[in-house]
Amino acid sequence: MTNNNPRNPASGTTYQGANTEILSKAMAANGWVNPRFVTFLDATANHCHPRRGCHGTKIMKVGAHESDQDATGKPKKYIKFYTVFNIEQLSGDIPAHWLGGSSEIFQALAESDMHTLSEEELQALLDMAIDEDDTAVITMIEAHLDSRDRYQKSMERRAQLEWAGDMIDRQWEAADIACKGLLVNKLGYADGIKSRDLFRMTMKRARKYATEELLRYWVDNPRMTKTALRGTREMREKAAKECFMAL
Repeated sequence: MTNNNPRNPASGTTYQGANTEILSKAMAANGWVNPRFVTFLDATANHCHPRRGCHGTKIMKVGAHESDQDATGKPKKYIKFYTVFNIEQLSGDIPAHWLGGSSEIFQALAESDMHTLSEEELQALLDMAIDEDDTAVITMIEAHLDSRDRYQKSMERRAQLEWAGDMIDRQWEAADIACKGLLVNKLGYADGIKSRDLFRMTMKRARKYATEELLRYWVDNPRMTKTALRGTREMREKAAKECFMAL
């Protein structure tokens, strides 16, 4: 791209003043290479739209009301704020002249939406962009792959937490059967503690509210917290040691 100044390809105007700095900083912060920005209405009028969940950049427009004058007879100035989106944030039938670089690859991404493509398909498009030295497309795909990797790790962590929660419930059910329902002592009932709570709170608090039957049960069947279940062997041994100290 020969002209790297932020501009609006729909109106043909180049952003001026503080808006140039605002949009240049947004490009640097988000890794955008394409310097073109449009409003939501510009995008929808041209058969495309901002991707779900993306946030635009707020800029300003300074003008004057000729019909509204101040005490000196000069038109009163006004400042209007509005939001624009970088072309790399759009999906849909993006006009080719908005894209720059390899419009074919950009168009393939826009028509299918990167979220629906497999990692292999994205990698193939990335390889094409690298072959064509299309920096804008390379940056966009790599950013999406990084985001997808973070999402996958988040889902794995959620699955681990759900598994740990299920294991804690199984511990509670086994203890309830073994101790014949005698899990919470008088102080616990007075403080509104439920038997399931004893397997989720800290061991220090659990000892305060557990019956003698449950404390003896924990010596042979160490209570595992979510942290211990998801942690290392040393963490599980530490949790077991706390249970041995319960009496």
